[in-house]
Amino acid sequence: MFQRLITLILHGRWPILLGLILTTLLMGQTMMELTIDPSTEPLFIKRSPEYQAYKEFNEKFGSDYMIAVAMETPDLFSDPYLQDLKELTDAISEYPQVERVMSLSNVLDIRHRFFGVRVVPALKDYYKGDDKAVELKEVILGNELYRNNFVSADGRIANILIYLKPSGSDRKSGGKFMKRLQGLLEKYERNEMKFYIAGAPVEQYRFIQYIRKDQFIFVPVITLLLIIATWVIYRNFSCVILAMSIVFMTLIWTMGAIVLFGQELNLVTSLLAPVIMIVAIVNSIHLMNLFFEIRFHHKSLRQAVVLTMTELGAPCFLTHFTTILGFLSLALNPVPAIQGFGVFAALGTLFSYVIEILLTPILMPILPYRQERNAKVENFFNKFLVEYLEKLEFRWKWWIIAAGGLVLILSLAGIRKLHVDTSLIKQMKPDSPLAVATRFIDNHLTGVYVLGFVLRKKDGSEFMDYESLIKIDQLKEFLESQPEIVKVNSLTTFIKKINEARGDEDSDFVIPNDEDKLRKYFNGLRESEDPGLWKMIAPDFRMLRLEARMKAVGTQEGALLEEKIKAYMDRTFLDDFEYHFTGNVVLLGKMAKGLVRYQMRGFVAAFAAILLLISIMFRSIRVGLLAAVPNILPILAIYGFMGFVGIDLSSPTAMISSIVLGMVVDASIHFLHRFRIEFHKRHHYIQALHHTFRNVGQSLVVSTLILCIGFASSIFASFKPTIYLGLLTSLTIFFALICTLVILPVCLVMIKPFGKGKIVRRPLSRSN
Repeated sequence: MFQRLITLILHGRWPILLGLILTTLLMGQTMMELTIDPSTEPLFIKRSPEYQAYKEFNEKFGSDYMIAVAMETPDLFSDPYLQDLKELTDAISEYPQVERVMSLSNVLDIRHRFFGVRVVPALKDYYKGDDKAVELKEVILGNELYRNNFVSADGRIANILIYLKPSGSDRKSGGKFMKRLQGLLEKYERNEMKFYIAGAPVEQYRFIQYIRKDQFIFVPVITLLLIIATWVIYRNFSCVILAMSIVFMTLIWTMGAIVLFGQELNLVTSLLAPVIMIVAIVNSIHLMNLFFEIRFHHKSLRQAVVLTMTELGAPCFLTHFTTILGFLSLALNPVPAIQGFGVFAALGTLFSYVIEILLTPILMPILPYRQERNAKVENFFNKFLVEYLEKLEFRWKWWIIAAGGLVLILSLAGIRKLHVDTSLIKQMKPDSPLAVATRFIDNHLTGVYVLGFVLRKKDGSEFMDYESLIKIDQLKEFLESQPEIVKVNSLTTFIKKINEARGDEDSDFVIPNDEDKLRKYFNGLRESEDPGLWKMIAPDFRMLRLEARMKAVGTQEGALLEEKIKAYMDRTFLDDFEYHFTGNVVLLGKMAKGLVRYQMRGFVAAFAAILLLISIMFRSIRVGLLAAVPNILPILAIYGFMGFVGIDLSSPTAMISSIVLGMVVDASIHFLHRFRIEFHKRHHYIQALHHTFRNVGQSLVVSTLILCIGFASSIFASFKPTIYLGLLTSLTIFFALICTLVILPVCLVMIKPFGKGKIVRRPLSRSN
């Protein structure tokens, strides 16, 4: 079949080449429209009840699309800094992207008036000149509405909360705003006054910058590495042209397909470019090596091309297909970002196979006529190989099996130590500006993450009775006792503040046990125009919300906190209230809980499919197991290594198993394919191993090193999981090569999957 296909391609090589070039140009034009989605939305499981509750929460109380700007000063309560705070607040309010800005300069306070209370700006008297900054400090820091919300407990740091209008698809507007805001803050910044800026809009802006930076780094670096590696191996530009043509066509087609399917790059699919480039080059190495071997013995260029493509047609198809299955296993994961990566990585692998089959026979004639053999190197290799095979057959096989068993035991022990963490801040380098700003705000103010609680009464009544409000306030106190939570904003604080304003003593900062008073307070609240209030309770007073400001803890710590809070609320609220958690923390925690389960399900499905496919090709279940099972060990070993050294399992690192599964099996497929040919010639396992090593050993080593070098280039990435993904994938692939060259031969000698060999051993021949 492959012989007829290659012959047909050679007959129509010019139309096919023109078609490939035109398709690449069209896809390249489409690729220019590729955009980036920096939000966390692709990480959320859309079918989950938690996501539906989150959407309902946003519709009811509005989105917390907020930026926190921490203004650090020696002492905020001095005239110059309070004036700067007012000027900044007013200036930011003028930006068209801003819905509202809240800081001490404009926040409202609840104060006493005759027969009731009044709501006025907290610093109204100061800006009128009636109060002094020093006198103001004690009053402000003693107000629970402001402390840790708008000013730090020590009075040095102001917090400016900027609520943005929904930007929709206009992300350029958000980028322009972030640049203008940074420029404004730089004008005010001086030695004694510094600014720290964090929040979801900042994360998104930074993520876009980092993703673009990584793309501009990865593609050129990997291109350079692949060119250098190909040149060092073959010392010929025609080999470089053939290999890199396949790489660039595959990359352009894949990126163009993302646009055609109406998708964007996100925090996970941004990893596609390096993966696709590396996958696309591997089989070209095997093809070029075999071509040089065949060309050395055939004067007919056309015959050499046809024989090369025919002999490697089946194994190349199988290696591509197993890689596609590995990627498609990610499509079983319900997280949209991971699904998208799996689907487009599989599509890119399919593109690479199509391009390889069509383009390689056309460009192969430009390769050198002959490749001279280095007799000195070959003699050394043969000498080393003979000694290795002698020891393998008689002495080393049990040591190798024992070593493999020890690695397996240690791997399983390390896997039990793995921690799951999908925190976006923790995925960044610790010294990045966003990570530094987030830690600063977490430590001195409220924290930038929100854990929301929405409560309803089971009987549908209003939250206006003393018993319900006391329970809510006790929940607030319980939440604030948790080390992960810095501040909780609750309606009960408003009620206490109203009661205090109507009384004369500090002890009046309580919820009054008086139904008439509470009803009057709530009637007064109905007339309030304070947007902060309506984020705490629905206008009909039948749905109440608490907002817990959390530190940027990991998702596993967040999930444990959620379980602790749930246990408390089940004991306290379950009889009379319905409740649910909302916010990004909850959704990321939900994803983290199922991450390992989802990945294991997809991995098992892909492994079973690959095992079946190899078994069908070699017509033997035992051969299928030989190709697949020894390559499970490197995957288990790398996860065990992560557990021992404390590398968290995140969205990217969880994909290592599916990414490398198809790739590591490739080496075994090429090895077994050649071994079967050699064994049918000689019917002797050691002799067949000798010739298999000689004929495909170099290709396996070279292609593996290229894979390892390509993935290791992730060291230049901006996100730690991306760095870990590349380095650990590189290490896994290298370990898989060792397993293929060491453990697989032992299995072949001991299991004898191709039948019994000759009992009398022939001398090892140095010829083909």
